[in-house]
This record gives sequence, C-alpha cells and structure tokens, in this order.
Amino acid sequence: MVFVKMKLISEELDISYFDEIKRIDLNSFEFPWEEKTIRTCLTSQYIIKFAAVHETKSKSLHGFVFAIPEVEKLHIVKLAVDSSQQRKGLGTMLMKAMEEFWRNNFGKELVLEVRSKNLKAIKFYLKYGFKIIERIPQFYSDNNDDALRMLFLF
Repeated sequence: MVFVKMKLISEELDISYFDEIKRIDLNSFEFPWEEKTIRTCLTSQYIIKFAAVHETKSKSLHGFVFAIPEVEKLHIVKLAVDSSQQRKGLGTMLMKAMEEFWRNNFGKELVLEVRSKNLKAIKFYLKYGFKIIERIPQFYSDNNDDALRMLFLF
C-alpha cells in the first residue's frame, strides 16, 4: 500500500472542485447525487465541508465530507473517498475533522443515515464509534432502500 501525503482543506473547498467531487461521487455510490445538489453543497455557507487533497498536487482531491449543522448535532450528509485511496485512513481523517470542528463549536453529537445495504460504510461507521439508533423504512426515494440512522456522541 502506498500512502500519499494528504492535507485537509475547508474554506478553499468551493465550486472549482465540482468536477472532482462529481467524479468521486459517481465512482463511490450506486445512486450518486444530482449535479445541482453537489453545486448547492459547494456554494452554501451553511454546509460544513472538508476535503482530503494531495499535499503537493493542486486540486488533486481524494475524498470529501459534507455536513449540515443542527441544534447541538452535526448531520453528515455525504462522505466519499476515491476508490483508489480507500483503506488508507482518509475516511477516518475526514470524520475526525468533522468531529473536532463540531466539538470546538459546542456540538454534542454527529448523526448520519446510511443505506442498510451499504455494509462497507456501516462497518466503517461502527468502527469509528457510531451506534445504530434507528432503521427508517423506504428512506431513499431512488429505490426505496431502508436507511440506518447512526449516532456518535462525544
């Protein structure tokens, strides 16, 4: 396994990263987001966003996470890592960035939904420390998959 030096960015993650975000999303999910959803996340001042980028190659994005702040909780709405960079700690790095950001802003928990069939993601979140708190039938409108709501308490 070759580990590439990565750095986290937040404020710099803007619409100029659209093509890289879209590529990773398309390669990571059976049901990727619509382009307008990605654009909204990249341009909204209300979305908390972090990305893992190559330390020396400008605009070389390898993973990202988007979240919406709610009262005392941060709702993770998308976490994706380029398939060529998975199992190298980038997902954990991105989750730790969100956790640290939210802790420093008086948050108490992270919450997310994941497709009940996405066993790889469920395993990752459980290993990170999330707990399954609820099964939501037919949560996803694209194919009526159930979701698991997961919670991480500080």
